[in-house]
Amino acid sequence: MSSSSARQTTSRNDNNTNAHKQQRRRNLEEKEEKYLFVNGESIAHNAQINTKTFTSLSILSGSIAGILGATDWIGFVWYCATILVVGGVTVVFRCKNEPKRFAAESVGSAIFGQGFSGGFASFILFWTLFYNVCHLF
Repeated sequence: MSSSSARQTTSRNDNNTNAHKQQRRRNLEEKEEKYLFVNGESIAHNAQINTKTFTSLSILSGSIAGILGATDWIGFVWYCATILVVGGVTVVFRCKNEPKRFAAESVGSAIFGQGFSGGFASFILFWTLFYNVCHLF
């Protein structure tokens, strides 16, 4: 009898422990949901700032690639490297390693997607302009 009562006590303790763990998990999830408030205006403002930053970066990067005389794949590698570096710096320093708080989309599309595709035309324009001005004329 003592072994069955010991088993019942152990199973009650396990049930209590599991119930306690589930309650703690629910409490943590509720606390996290409290702090995941998303303000649409702030997200739109952040996206606008992000677009302006990457467009300015693309202009600067294209100018530097043209002045240095980069041609073919070297220019594209230069562009990709600058976008990746600035995107990484944005995630680490500006978003404090929590980009989900500042962008509605996933990290890749919010930081790298818009920046990469949005400024590519500006990069090509300034790359060819400064290459022609510095090396052809």
